[in-house]
Amino acid sequence: MYKSLYFLLPVMIVSLSVCAQCTGSMGTPIINETFGSGLNQFGPAIPNASTTMQYWSATACPEDGYYSILNYTSGCFGEWHTLTDHTGDQNGYFMVIDASFQPSDFFVQTVNGLCDGTTYQFAAWIINMFQVRGGIYPDITFSIEKTDGTVLNTYDTGPIDITVPAKWQQFSMNFKTPPGITSVVIRMHNNAPGGQGNDLGLDDITFTPIGPKTTISVNGANGGFYQTQCGNKTTLVSAVETCYAKNGYQWQISTDNNTWNNIQGANNAAYTTNMPVPGKYYYRLAIAEGDNLGNASCSANSNVFEIDYLPPLTQLLRAAICNGDAYTTPSGKKITTAGTVIDTLTNANGCDSLITTVNLTVNQKVFSSLSAAICQGQAYSGHTKSGTYTDTLTAANGCDSIRTVNLTVEPESFSALNASICNGDSYLGYKKGGTYADTLTAANGCDSIRTINLTVNPEFTLGPDRTICSGDSILLSPGTFSSYLWQDNTTKPYYTVTATGTYWVKITDQNGCSASDTVIIRYGACLITNIPNTFTPNGDGVNDTWRIGMLQGYPQCSVFIYSRWGQQVFKSIGYANPWDGTNKGKKLPVGTYYYIIDLHNNTHPISGFVTIVR
Repeated sequence: MYKSLYFLLPVMIVSLSVCAQCTGSMGTPIINETFGSGLNQFGPAIPNASTTMQYWSATACPEDGYYSILNYTSGCFGEWHTLTDHTGDQNGYFMVIDASFQPSDFFVQTVNGLCDGTTYQFAAWIINMFQVRGGIYPDITFSIEKTDGTVLNTYDTGPIDITVPAKWQQFSMNFKTPPGITSVVIRMHNNAPGGQGNDLGLDDITFTPIGPKTTISVNGANGGFYQTQCGNKTTLVSAVETCYAKNGYQWQISTDNNTWNNIQGANNAAYTTNMPVPGKYYYRLAIAEGDNLGNASCSANSNVFEIDYLPPLTQLLRAAICNGDAYTTPSGKKITTAGTVIDTLTNANGCDSLITTVNLTVNQKVFSSLSAAICQGQAYSGHTKSGTYTDTLTAANGCDSIRTVNLTVEPESFSALNASICNGDSYLGYKKGGTYADTLTAANGCDSIRTINLTVNPEFTLGPDRTICSGDSILLSPGTFSSYLWQDNTTKPYYTVTATGTYWVKITDQNGCSASDTVIIRYGACLITNIPNTFTPNGDGVNDTWRIGMLQGYPQCSVFIYSRWGQQVFKSIGYANPWDGTNKGKKLPVGTYYYIIDLHNNTHPISGFVTIVR
């Protein structure tokens, strides 16, 4: 609903860091509530046990005490952000909350299978939906409790400030499970009342084990990538922040960076790979406190390191050299005689990286002579004048070919002519005015260049088909000629278009030549502006209907009007008959109503409010 704002709150931005140690690396989230994704604007409701609020799907703007699962919001109450989920995914759902008048629980879930003495992070991305300062700001308490309700740790976001432009913020708390505690309840509680504000977006709620900062690498490799031809000789080393009394190590491997498997017996700070076949492998190190290592809910993970095991390359080369030359193999060997040679190149680790088989042929030089003729302006092997030349080329066998050329240069010829035709006729295949150069062949076999200066009488166009918006006009002007005849038998040298249709003109020039052209004018995709926000259906003949002139260009548009309680009071496909402020023939009371206009042209629906005044 529309919410007036009467007072301002101070700005507060909170950055939480409960622990200074054991928080450098994240594990696999035990809870990862993203709310999913989909093409429909509304997503499914979350389980009733996870919230004390009610699900709303009547419109994309939930009322007080309700929540919706949406992939975008637009135009709510005239004060909310137009928004997608915090990752920017246009199909990603997030939870939109219009808080209840009394403080309540937004999200509650039980987490089982934990390890005592282990640090966890409870986090969520949150945004204040308002983009106008004032009113009540969301204020949320993150709470971690025993299953009997005993509170273990809390964190209060404080009033969450308005951001313009819209900006999601991640709020988080870290805590360490007490001895004997393996199950907890996580809770997000609303501390502020609803009404004037206290509207928020909630996304990507996570509950994740965290541990000491752990980094793995390969000596001499930059970043997280390494290639090798030795599948069992690459050693991964780790650097683990001092945190646990006793570190538990478990190296893991994946072939798709998604599904991970423990490497049997790889439980030390370093690991030497044993890749059975060439391929792409991913490695990471799980780290936990001593005996907790076997539980994925109690361990953190290092960065991911990719190692590509490349097989030795093999190649077969057929090479040829000329007599007196030498061929160099990839390993640097020099070969001067014909035959087959096998060459092996090794890498820095002593592994074979390239095996080459070379079949070598030794060729001889060749000699030739010829006579040639070219046309003026051409070149033969770089020569442009008549004479005798000796060129050194490359023969088919790859060796020098010594060629003697007796060259003759033949001249070109040129001619020009002028011609004129009426529009629609042709001259030597040309139908448009201009200068054309034709290249013919003279008796000596060289080019004969003929230039034609062609005039077409008359030559004009009304231009391409165009679009027009309601209330606009287009001036059609073909140019200056002796006479004009338009489609409605008018004879002016121009025509003013104010409506859609097909328009044509026939013109005649001073030479007696005639021509015509046609243009089609259609309604275009005009910007819908100046939508009235009030009208007075009182029968006085003035402003009795809600008129939106620009909609006549969208005959397939749909118009929906709702009361402030979400009841539909008007529906129209096209807008030939403007709304007169009634529902099923009955006058509606004075007040504010909400509309949604869908142009059905792949643009977002237009929404807003209109007020009936009598």
